[in-house]
Amino acid sequence: LDDIPDVWRAVTLRQLLTHTSGVPDYEEAGGYGVYETSPAPADVYAIVSGRPLDFEPGARWSYSNTGYFLLSQVVQRVSGERFGDYLREYLFEPLGMHHTFMGGYAPAGVTLAQGCKPGATSQAPRVAVRPIAEASTFGAGGISSTLADWALWDEALHEGRVLSPRAMEVLFTTQHLADGSDTGYAFGMFRDDFRGVPRLEHSGQTQGFSANYEHF
Repeated sequence: LDDIPDVWRAVTLRQLLTHTSGVPDYEEAGGYGVYETSPAPADVYAIVSGRPLDFEPGARWSYSNTGYFLLSQVVQRVSGERFGDYLREYLFEPLGMHHTFMGGYAPAGVTLAQGCKPGATSQAPRVAVRPIAEASTFGAGGISSTLADWALWDEALHEGRVLSPRAMEVLFTTQHLADGSDTGYAFGMFRDDFRGVPRLEHSGQTQGFSANYEHF
């Protein structure tokens, strides 16, 4: 990829996928304000490019939105398609997720919910925020969906209609660090037990919205 610091080039795709890369998190550094802009990838990288890696790749676990932003750029480079178009063509439309899209590219007939952020004081009313641009998140977030579409995704994933059995096994296997310790995190998913029941889960938030996924 162009415009990325040389020190990032030693990081593997697996490390980016499992948040063991050490690449600094642009959201943590730049705040949610970046989601109200439409930056070029170079602008996103610039937020953290002056920082060293947070740790030696593979040595620790630390959530990095930058890692998933980079991964989406890899998808675009390999596929030759805009990331949102790729998701729609190969995932959303085949699975019947007609109300799911990336960034501000809403399908015809879809009305986007209005996101808000806190007011200037605890007594002030909440403030409406603009829809998140695909360019400010790419693979790090910015997908808009509905509960019904989300259920279609969950069903298709766990029925094996998205990935092969081998890929599913890898997807849900928690990763180990260089010292052998288990991160409790697989590929884009935490894995644990809740009241004795195996659980896959992940939470997240962006400008104006938050969400939580749990599969038992």
